[in-house]
Amino acid sequence: GDDHVTGKAGDIVYGGAGAATITSAKGASTVHGGTGAIKLNDYVKGSEVLLGSGAMSVSGGGATTLDIVHGHAGGSLTVWNFDASADHITLTGYAPRAAANAVASQTHSNGSTTMTLSDGTHITLVAVKSASAAFFV
Repeated sequence: GDDHVTGKAGDIVYGGAGAATITSAKGASTVHGGTGAIKLNDYVKGSEVLLGSGAMSVSGGGATTLDIVHGHAGGSLTVWNFDASADHITLTGYAPRAAANAVASQTHSNGSTTMTLSDGTHITLVAVKSASAAFFV
């Protein structure tokens, strides 16, 4: 069945092949996505989220790094409450123009923005009307 995990400050949580719901109780954590569907609730300031090849839904907000690693991704990332002034997306192992290409690929639907990376990874920023290169570090 589905796994339900509540993390605390400093925890490192790895997603596996099955579905999981992960809730960050307090403090920054690191979450590694797996091949299954992961729902990450209440990520907090300073957290790091690494996308796997499965579907990941992230909600919360505030100074979080969403890291997408070429060769380990290929899934879909849906981000709720993305704060363009504090949250960031990093693309590790992608070509130098990957961020610019992602921004150029953006499509818009129902007030949200979806970008596609060269490996087929989809990033959807819910309630973000347009993405810019400033989202990437």
